[in-house]
Amino acid sequence: MLLANLRKNSRSSILIFLFGIIIIVFIFSFGPASTGCRSGSMGPGDGFAAKVNGQKISRMDFERAYARQLDAMRERGQEVTREQADALGLGHPILDQLIDRELLIQAAKAEGLRVSDEDVRAELDKVPNFKQDGAFSQELYKDIVERQLGMMMWQFEDQIRDGLLVQKMVAGLSGAAKASDDEVTAELMREKEKYALSLVRFQVRAQKADLDAPTAEAIDAFAASNADTIKAHYEQFNARYNTPKQVHARHILVKTSPTMTEAQAIAKVKALKAKVEGGADFAELAKAESEDPGSKDKGGDLGKFGEGTMVPAFQNAAFAMKPGDISEPVVTQFGVHLIKVEDVQEAKVISLEEVTPSIAKELLIDDLAKAKAKAKAEATLEALKAGKSLAEQWPAEATEGATLPLGAPRVEETGDFRLTGDYIPRIGTLAALAQDLPTMKEGAADKVYEGNEMFVVLSLDKHEKANLDELKDPATMSSQRQALEEKRATEALDSLLSALRNKAKIQKNEAVVGPSGMDALLGLGS
Repeated sequence: MLLANLRKNSRSSILIFLFGIIIIVFIFSFGPASTGCRSGSMGPGDGFAAKVNGQKISRMDFERAYARQLDAMRERGQEVTREQADALGLGHPILDQLIDRELLIQAAKAEGLRVSDEDVRAELDKVPNFKQDGAFSQELYKDIVERQLGMMMWQFEDQIRDGLLVQKMVAGLSGAAKASDDEVTAELMREKEKYALSLVRFQVRAQKADLDAPTAEAIDAFAASNADTIKAHYEQFNARYNTPKQVHARHILVKTSPTMTEAQAIAKVKALKAKVEGGADFAELAKAESEDPGSKDKGGDLGKFGEGTMVPAFQNAAFAMKPGDISEPVVTQFGVHLIKVEDVQEAKVISLEEVTPSIAKELLIDDLAKAKAKAKAEATLEALKAGKSLAEQWPAEATEGATLPLGAPRVEETGDFRLTGDYIPRIGTLAALAQDLPTMKEGAADKVYEGNEMFVVLSLDKHEKANLDELKDPATMSSQRQALEEKRATEALDSLLSALRNKAKIQKNEAVVGPSGMDALLGLGS
């Protein structure tokens, strides 16, 4: 349910992120108590999480957003570890939100929208963390951004500028979302009505486990007739087939402070380099001398990392070195580094021709699984209409001595619920079903519903009409008007983003974001 809840709230989350507390959220997620941008977080990675029209979304940005989402879930009482979240594929909707934000930033710039330095300064003035004795402190601001957030001030201000650009881009959505009294009343009636469903979900991915492996002939035939689809898949998931250059390095960090000037730190690093060149073991020296808590105990080992993972000065130095090289002192906002490169993995590109068979197999299996899930759903609906209940066809519990496989179809009960937007319990957001429910007759639905990578067969067990007298309360009307207008603004945002996505070239780095939820649970991510 964690993934369903995130998807249910994804648009409201991005609206908050875009319209609202851009700086405040950032500061309190990655402020003084955080190590999100410190040297201890400089670890292995593939450099970028996604590319949107060639513009990178860094792995660091993805990790920040991931950490923020986990914190928000814990605040709501949903205790979940990073490992559990990864297994559920939580990274995918999080990355989708970052992609949406980048699309809106690019669209705003294409529209010629601009944010002035005065606008940025006004936003900074709102942040309590940057104030001393009630007034904005440039010195405090610089210290928090550079030392605690691990960013240059211009980088931080660029993020603020982008956020304000997006606000300007979508500000018109609220004005276009106004609702009349009649529209508010109709929506109230819709949402005050109470429903209960019995349903069976036929998840497409769950069908893959029971499929026979397609033959070489079937794969070749699919490839021959679906060349354009295979090429589009290759371009969309380009990061799967292009391994960027990676460097495996160690480092020793000497931090600057009031008692250790930059010149003194450089001199100390030069002395440490002389020891290494004289035969001292770099790893042992790092354990004794490094001030990076994230790598010190590992002999300064940072593992493998790609472009965009480390701060520019560190990256540029490491990427210019060969295995075994020891750097000159490298100055960053964290202090002064001595770097040793252990290994270099050069970039590797796998051509479309090389991977066409594997992509064809993957897409063919997807099609076969979808067809199988749909066929099962249609057969179940016919039996339901003929008088065989869902519980008879797909019992909720396995027979004695057996267990139901993960994702296997079984009858489920929603319990009583009211419509909130297009969200349906046990299913997630499904607009077609939400639209049909108010006029649906009790008993078997007249069709199979498709959405969220599943086919759903259902029976309407209960439909309780709204009490019209309750709808006349002014407070209720006001609350519903606000909810309806927010919904319309979200729908307008969805429409805008859909148009932007259709025109965009988007690449996701699945090595960073991981497999989607059901793939991960079924071990289909490889």
